[in-house]
Amino acid sequence: PWLAVFDPALTGVTSTAPDRALAPLTYMEYNNLQTTQANPAYWVKSTDGINYSPANSDNGNFGSDGYPALDQVTGKVFETSGCANGTALCLNIGTPIDAQGDLCFLDDPASITIGGTSATCPVGTGLITIASGLAGDPDLLFSVASMDSARNLHVTYAVSGAVSGSTSTYQVFTSVASAASNWTQWATPVQVSLAPSNVN
Repeated sequence: PWLAVFDPALTGVTSTAPDRALAPLTYMEYNNLQTTQANPAYWVKSTDGINYSPANSDNGNFGSDGYPALDQVTGKVFETSGCANGTALCLNIGTPIDAQGDLCFLDDPASITIGGTSATCPVGTGLITIASGLAGDPDLLFSVASMDSARNLHVTYAVSGAVSGSTSTYQVFTSVASAASNWTQWATPVQVSLAPSNVN
């Protein structure tokens, strides 16, 4: 499981999130490989760090594994993972929809069930592509998302070898997007490792 803590007062930020009165609020994302959906991500929430309740769709969402980030201003959570085609990295954003900290994600339909209770989501725009045309699967290792104090979202990921099996592509890349673009416009990824070093 992966944790993201919403606590704007601790960081000196004024939050506009509808669940700001719950802070500090801990979100935990985990993957349940025992379901029929391919590697869905599940989100739960807690106000005490011990007792958790569902925070998103009972069916799970895109984003099987990876270190999430959280925007202290909006309360949005960010999860990255390899897209379905295996050669692109995608981003899913969860937005708090009520004072209880329930989340709607970009890949949610208009009507979902959270903990057995119906919820209405804004129509999602779908996943955001961070990088495409990669030499291999970006889920070689856990992708890492991190938000800086200027609300720039940084994502670092490792790409597996090309289809040929060459290990020369087993390298690490990073990219960034700003809150000004609602984290939809991503900089060209920069390789931060150096061949022939391999990450696996």
